Amino acid sequence: CGARNPGNAAWCGQCLARFEPEGEQGSPPPSEPRTPRGTSSPDPAPAPRRPPPGAWAEGRLDPDHFGRADEVETVGAVALDDAGRLAAASSTGGVRGKMPGRVGDSPVFGAGLYASGAAAAVGTGVGELFLEGLACFRVGRLIEEGADPQGACEEVIALLGGRSGVAAGVLAIDAGGRVGAAFRGGSWAVEGPGGALAPVPVA
Repeated sequence: CGARNPGNAAWCGQCLARFEPEGEQGSPPPSEPRTPRGTSSPDPAPAPRRPPPGAWAEGRLDPDHFGRADEVETVGAVALDDAGRLAAASSTGGVRGKMPGRVGDSPVFGAGLYASGAAAAVGTGVGELFLEGLACFRVGRLIEEGADPQGACEEVIALLGGRSGVAAGVLAIDAGGRVGAAFRGGSWAVEGPGGALAPVPVA
């Protein structure tokens, strides 16, 4: 490969040949096998994911425990700038007991977040419920059709409650700066520019 590193022994990143000072070439150590140029080694198999120690014994992986309010970790935000543009963002740690490879609602537009020229919404809860019902899209659509954000949030949370008993919450804002927040199950902290907001609990 023609690589040279005068004065210091180094490994060529392309062919794993070792180059010694003054051009003396050695061989790779046994712990670094040579890979022919133009080929790649298969990735090692990932280690199996294991539940936290004691999780089974404590019952925290029981299906009835999945989606409990204290096991769901999502942070979301909606914003309206001075030009009237709306945005929504969401980040999540998932839900305890999730299967490897599961994709929740947070990265899915319409499920865990939604934004248009008229409305922005974010949700928190068990992703499967938000994915099935496209919860944030429903909130946004209701606002686009003339509903106030608070009424839209309460209507969608009531709808989700009819499908499942797990905790859920939705926060929304419209182009006029009106804010809505509703939830069911557990508790939910919501902050605005002026301080804490009081989301409405929905039975």
